[in-house]
Amino acid sequence: MSTSRITRIILAFLFLMSVSNAAFAQGARRWVVLGQTTVDGQRDRDTIALGRAEGTFRSIQLRVTGAPVEFYRVVVRFGNGANEEVEVRERIPAGGQTRAIDLRGADRVINSVEFFYGKGSWRPSARPRVTLYGEKFIAPRPGPWVLLGQTTVDGQRDRDTIAIGRSEGRFRSIQLRVAGAPVEFQRVVVRYANGTSEEVEVRDYIQAGGQTRAIDLRGNDRVISSVEFLYSKARWRRGARPRVSLYGR
Repeated sequence: MSTSRITRIILAFLFLMSVSNAAFAQGARRWVVLGQTTVDGQRDRDTIALGRAEGTFRSIQLRVTGAPVEFYRVVVRFGNGANEEVEVRERIPAGGQTRAIDLRGADRVINSVEFFYGKGSWRPSARPRVTLYGEKFIAPRPGPWVLLGQTTVDGQRDRDTIAIGRSEGRFRSIQLRVAGAPVEFQRVVVRYANGTSEEVEVRDYIQAGGQTRAIDLRGNDRVISSVEFLYSKARWRRGARPRVSLYGR
């Protein structure tokens, strides 16, 4: 057998292995079709309504056939009335798909997904078809809460930061617990070790001895460098200022 023939066989084998691995990876994530629509090009947005209330999902993905689509952002509307907006900014060719878009929190029963895109002049017979996939969410057993840090709120500013000071550990949820005096939280900014950040609205008046809800974090970059929390100013006495503790799970 010639060297060139052996080379061709090896290359073909490697190609088949890569295809198999990709297919296995997609299958391992348990993607299911949630709906699809044809982009008409007359608007800059389209919506896929799921039309069902069952099922919770941890990630979604948009797959494109027929013609390319330049996506800008995605708005996910949940069954409890909340929504989540995610920037995408990807040009997806026909046959391609967006990255897996991880969803925040436990409210993953989806009513609809609206996606915004750049207008195009597609022929009526060659318009893009966008299919929405969801990755089933299987809730892990929650681990114990771990104290990550704490600080005393001085009331002179409207924000404080708790620096964790360590790079080990990955967390899927955080929680703020209050002692000494009440705090009216507005929002929380989580900064990760890889330089990214995530902002979550809280808007919760927490009494002394209470805690916020468990704040679920998006994605896999859960090694936290610091957490900044913004709150309404108040006049606490010097000896009775709130102490805020940050817990992770």
